[in-house]
Order: sequence, then structure tokens, then C-alpha cells
Amino acid sequence: MGKYRTGFSTNSEPLLFKTIITPSKKSVKGHVRKISSIITKHNAAPQAALIYRLNPVIRGWCNYFSTVASQKTFNKLSHITFNQLWAWAKRRCKKRSNARKYWREIDGKKWAFATPDGLKLAEHPQTTITRHIKVRGNKSPYDGDWVYWSQRLRNYPQTPKTLSQLLKKQKGKCSHCGLYFTSNSLVEIHHLDANRQNNKRTNLTAIHRHCHDILHAMWESKEWDMRSDDSYQPIP
Repeated sequence: MGKYRTGFSTNSEPLLFKTIITPSKKSVKGHVRKISSIITKHNAAPQAALIYRLNPVIRGWCNYFSTVASQKTFNKLSHITFNQLWAWAKRRCKKRSNARKYWREIDGKKWAFATPDGLKLAEHPQTTITRHIKVRGNKSPYDGDWVYWSQRLRNYPQTPKTLSQLLKKQKGKCSHCGLYFTSNSLVEIHHLDANRQNNKRTNLTAIHRHCHDILHAMWESKEWDMRSDDSYQPIP
């Protein structure tokens, strides 16, 4: 992160304006180099392969900075990425005018880098900026209000979407021990059928890390059996 304004002077005197945090120049340059490297490596690759490779990089970087003042940076990066892709397209076409074929009109946007079958490149400005919600002045992680803290964990922008949905479904409680998650809890996603490839929502549940360790230890010792109703019963 980088910040270009401060709310206090070097003498700790208020300057009457807010602190604004933005992505650091180093991080932005690193992201641009990463995109440039991927595009260069895919000079002869199909457009779909390039999009598949770029999308996780763009989404991941944007999601990380989605909680700070990043909109101007996102717009700037979108312009830089377009220029890089335009150069990539011109190298592949004998006539520069033919480079336009890699962009299509999708949902009213005329210049969407996409394949004929609709595979579209993720764009930086499309990331939603989520502002950080301050902790209530009378709240503390040690006040015993586990409902409040479990809800904050669920709504925290850096919480993965799947985990957030599970926390909402489970009302902030561990499905194994039944206790509320706190701000200090280590939460993991458990696969009910022990198959990590099965990521259906009905097969996932949020539990404490120590509960997760206990469950897997029981499975490995063959002392427990998992029933179809998602409950764990000892083998008779």
C-alpha cells in the first residue's frame, strides 16, 4: 500500500483532511510488468489462452486493493493494459486495421477484449470498491459479543466469497463445535465427503482449524464414519 496524504503533521498536529491510501507505485509497476510478461509469452497463443491467463492475475490484484482508494489506479491500469493488448493484436495482423477484430461489443461496451464465443477479459475498473467498516466504539474482541465479531468476519472484504457465504449460512458458528467464530479465529473450509475436488456448496462447511484437525484425525484413525445427513457418528 502507498499513501499520498496524511491527516497529521510531523508534530502530530491535525491537518484537517483525511488519510487516503492508494496502491503503491512499486505494486502498480510490478502488476504492469506481470501483465506485460504474460502477453509477451502468449504472442503466438490463441486469444482465449491469453484471457485465461490474464484474468486470475487482474482479478486477484484488484481484489487485494479493493478496500482502498484505487479507482483512479484501476482506470490507469485499464488504459495501460489496453495499449499492451493493442500492440499484441497488431503484431498478429498483417494489416493494423485488422487488430480491431479482437475487440467486440458486449453489454454496451464497444471495446471489450473477448473471443467470438463470449470469453471476456476481466477489466480493472469493474472491481467494486468496498470501504472498510470501522469497529463500533464500544466494541472489543474481549467483550464476549461473538455474534458481532462473527458478522464482521463474514463481511470483511478480504474474506473469500465462499467462506463468507458459509459464515452467513451457519450464522457465524462452527458446524463442528457450535461455538461462534471470533476475530482471532482461524477458520477453514471442510469438505464433508473428504473429497477436495467436490466444491459444491452442499459439501462445504466452515469450521475452526483445530476442529478441522480433529475431524481428519478421526477419519484417519477410522474411528468415525460420515453419514449422508452430514452428521458424524462413531462406528458401532
